[in-house]
Amino acid sequence: MLFHWYLFAFLFILYFVSKIGNNRYHVYVAGEYEYRYKHFTSFAIIAALTYVAATRYERFIDTGAYIQGFLQTTADWDTVRDILQGNGKDKGFSVAVVGLKSLIGDHYRIYLGVVAGFCLLCVFSVYRKHSSNLFMTAFLFLASGEYVMWTHNGMRQFIAVSMVFAATNLLLKKKYPLYIAIVLFASTFHASALVMLPVDSAPPAAPSKKRRYTMYAALFALCLLAVAKTVSVWAAAGVVLAALFFYDQRTLRCVDYNLLLTFVGFFLFVGNLGALPAFRSFFQQILLGRELVCSVAVSQVISNVPAALLLSGFT
Repeated sequence: MLFHWYLFAFLFILYFVSKIGNNRYHVYVAGEYEYRYKHFTSFAIIAALTYVAATRYERFIDTGAYIQGFLQTTADWDTVRDILQGNGKDKGFSVAVVGLKSLIGDHYRIYLGVVAGFCLLCVFSVYRKHSSNLFMTAFLFLASGEYVMWTHNGMRQFIAVSMVFAATNLLLKKKYPLYIAIVLFASTFHASALVMLPVDSAPPAAPSKKRRYTMYAALFALCLLAVAKTVSVWAAAGVVLAALFFYDQRTLRCVDYNLLLTFVGFFLFVGNLGALPAFRSFFQQILLGRELVCSVAVSQVISNVPAALLLSGFT
């Protein structure tokens, strides 16, 4: 593990400077008073950690791959359109890289610094608010290797984790709709953020209509992202099922599972049938010039949606 001894020395010096400058204040937490540090202290720590991350060795783990990807990125709208319409993953991160490069050009050190600074700002905003000893928290963040492994490596993952971690206060205040929106946005940088959606398994027993509608709007947005291939279809399906299980089990009980399984059977049947060479040749001969009549007839036999899936392979 890379050992930044000078960062530990910096924390030690900053600790005594903050003690002399009276850079703390009291807060009342759980029946007793605790110390919290003012913004200057956290900003000083963030600035030092960001500088080291921005000037790190270019070949440290996957830093070189991120730099190469940044330098090869073309900063124009066509690139953004290709990213959104393509089948690649982590589209939010790719679009963010395009936007950042349009502002800073090929200065990859600034790119590394901006990413590290944003992540550290998210993390230390929570540390400063909830830690009674910010310097011990920062020391553990460094000594445990988390700082090096996240800001010097795995940039996409750490951006997503940092955004979700910064939303901790929303969970504590039970502002679930906004929390869900942040998690969904973070998942466009790395899909692992989606595992944090059902993190609070004890929601209100009877959610209000407003919360229910907000949740369904967020799930609908997630489904649209899945249709646009921005997030994984399987991940989106898992999130929808988890959200319904934890927040609205009544909807799950009202689903007609017999009908649902029937449609699944139709889809499997249509998919396998359309893959048979003999059937494809036979059906193409029948369909040629009789598209309307055939589509009406097939939809009456296997229903509209399976018929549309079957015909899509021939029209």
